[in-house]
Amino acid sequence: MKHSERNTNSINNTKDYTGVNLDIKINKCSEHRPYSENQLPLVSIIVPSYNHEKYINECIVSIINQTYKNYELIVIDDGSTDNSPTILRELQHKYKFKLICQENIGLPATLNKGIKISNGKYYTFCASDDYWTDFKLEKQVSFMENNPDVPLSYGRMIRIDGSSSVIKIKQNSNFKGGYIFNELFLMNFHPPVSYMFRKDIFNKVGYYDENLKAEDFDMNLRIAHNYPIGFIDDTLGYYRIHENHSAIIDSDNVLNSHKHSIIKYKDHPLYSKAIGYWRIRKVLKISINKKRKIEAFLLLWKAKKFFYRKEFIYGLYRIFFVWKI
Repeated sequence: MKHSERNTNSINNTKDYTGVNLDIKINKCSEHRPYSENQLPLVSIIVPSYNHEKYINECIVSIINQTYKNYELIVIDDGSTDNSPTILRELQHKYKFKLICQENIGLPATLNKGIKISNGKYYTFCASDDYWTDFKLEKQVSFMENNPDVPLSYGRMIRIDGSSSVIKIKQNSNFKGGYIFNELFLMNFHPPVSYMFRKDIFNKVGYYDENLKAEDFDMNLRIAHNYPIGFIDDTLGYYRIHENHSAIIDSDNVLNSHKHSIIKYKDHPLYSKAIGYWRIRKVLKISINKKRKIEAFLLLWKAKKFFYRKEFIYGLYRIFFVWKI
């Protein structure tokens, strides 16, 4: 990791890195574009596909329907065992995108492969069970072109279920742009997966760690440690929540991946708090398992200076009063 370009602990930054309803400016005032129609920067779009035969068509069509047209679409099927490859070949014949079918190598390695073979100034990806709003690319390219010091931007995502019905939940009010390393480090919020990267940032911070289950958390920390992050306060896409989603995001592998990323910053002033909050999250995951009660108690004991947090109290309750497994 490079840490020499910017130290987030000493920055007193006042620039606003939040863009609101950028489509209004684009649609109504096309003369305000920072580039002419024949100078649109190329965007590389990667779709890592894996066993989403029910959703892949919706994903691809949402990309084809983008108002921003200067993009290359590369779909990488990562060893799907369902009918996804067949569907993708039919879609490729219709829409003429690049399709790669490979043996399973995992999501981080697939994303890295996409970075290495892409040609765009900007790099973005869409999970094969998600889909985008029509103006996703146009809003983000406009934002990135107007904020050349921002290597990564994100926007809101609407959560949907397996039937593409909207899941009604309270909107997260913590999302923000700027120098947000501290907020990400403490997991005050996790940016929705609507990312657009300036591709050259990977030459500075490196590629995704292929040994991690939470590769996005690790990458976001690496970038946010030295650079401002852009936030577009508008909906850019739809994020699908499956029935087993909670089990997946809270699995031991994901939590241990978070810890691996956190301990890289042991010298950071907030490290003690970040690792303490992680211990509490781990307790909330394992505390209902009667075989892991002692492990949970010892973890919570190490985080005892955060006894005032409601999550700490709830973890204590789960250790002594919840016995489900």
